[in-house]
Amino acid sequence: MIEIENMIDERQQKLRQIADHYQEKQLWKLAEECGELVQALSKYVLTGDKRPMIEEIADVRNVAPQVEYLLGIEDDVEPMMEYKLDRTIKEMEKAAKESLRKAELRNNRYEELEKQGRLIVLPVAVGSTVYEIIEESVPYHHFYINSYTVEDVSAKAVMYGGDWTDLSYPNLYFSLADAEKALKKRKQGNSLYNGNIGNI
Repeated sequence: MIEIENMIDERQQKLRQIADHYQEKQLWKLAEECGELVQALSKYVLTGDKRPMIEEIADVRNVAPQVEYLLGIEDDVEPMMEYKLDRTIKEMEKAAKESLRKAELRNNRYEELEKQGRLIVLPVAVGSTVYEIIEESVPYHHFYINSYTVEDVSAKAVMYGGDWTDLSYPNLYFSLADAEKALKKRKQGNSLYNGNIGNI
């Protein structure tokens, strides 16, 4: 513990020695180092390279205390840091409580709608995939499966390929397994069958 305190005191002495030498130039140095940290952060996001981040964070953490010392605000920064940490924690807790409250309201609303018989569970969601068995007779009679991305959905129909299709459409399936099972049944009795899966 004493060794750590000695290291901190030694570092503080070095920082103050540098600050006394360069004086107000360190204000601009801090602005420069912050700009380089922003660039390093951008590089990390694009490439995943942490090395520039490590270097620039070290620079900022070295120069910031010098500016605190030069401006005589060392005793003001620490309480402000604690205040901002506490404020962020409170904001997080508030957001979590609000999220929980909204979830409870949604659940209560769903329960009420279910009791009234007004709750509808849609078979698919926008962006999911549906499958349709296509029947063609050229150049021979055959069936195949096409997959489509759902563009919209209602209680009675689903939109894919730019058109609305009734949910009761017999060639429409909401899983590939069901579509393939139905396709096998179509295959029976058709010796010229040729099946495959396409997509749109």
